Amino acid sequence: MKQNLIPFLLLIVITLCGNHAFAQVVHQNKNDSLVVFSSEEEQIKNDTAPTLKSVIHFGWLQPARGRFPLFYEHALGANFGLSAGLGITYVDFFRPEQSSILFDPSLGENKIGLHTEGILKWYLSGFAIEDIYIGFNYKFSTFNYTKFEQNLTNEIQELHHEYVIIAGTQFNEWGNKLVYDYYFGVGMSQLYTQEESVVNIGGIQQKLNSTNARGINPIIRIGVKMGIKLN
Repeated sequence: MKQNLIPFLLLIVITLCGNHAFAQVVHQNKNDSLVVFSSEEEQIKNDTAPTLKSVIHFGWLQPARGRFPLFYEHALGANFGLSAGLGITYVDFFRPEQSSILFDPSLGENKIGLHTEGILKWYLSGFAIEDIYIGFNYKFSTFNYTKFEQNLTNEIQELHHEYVIIAGTQFNEWGNKLVYDYYFGVGMSQLYTQEESVVNIGGIQQKLNSTNARGINPIIRIGVKMGIKLN
């Protein structure tokens, strides 16, 4: 009876190997019993191993707000990613003070400014820098422009500070080369406007400096980044 049972058990083991593609080892002991060792756990570990360690990408929706940053993100251990962005600014279309000059140069002149930001992300899956994350995003931007008013020239610089809590997902495809990052955030912003006006006082041209604070405003941010995997 045992001699007929052994081939039948071997057939079952071979069938399972073919259906599940698991690398298995079959061992027969002295009592004609079968011991099966499976490497399923090792395969799952290999299939879920992170494929991203560092990426460089661009924020495709930020130019609508006059920002043109390039980002570099690197994994910090298994759960965290640190991203830094650096770029220029030029005309925030959501600020009439700037966009009106773009469409009517007689009102003034737009100039290039600076944009920087930092993002600390926590990846919930434990495979930084992939999958779903939440994070904190700080942005600082300067917008520079000149306004012409009644034969007077006003040099203006806007200082924007943004503090945003974000949630999103990052993944790569196309042969693991292209990287996508979709996110949504809520937070607050502060705006300071510095003006240097040239005025005529008693026939003498003089410069007057002033700073205005708008205060704290709530903001919502939706973003898409696309870039290239470095390693």
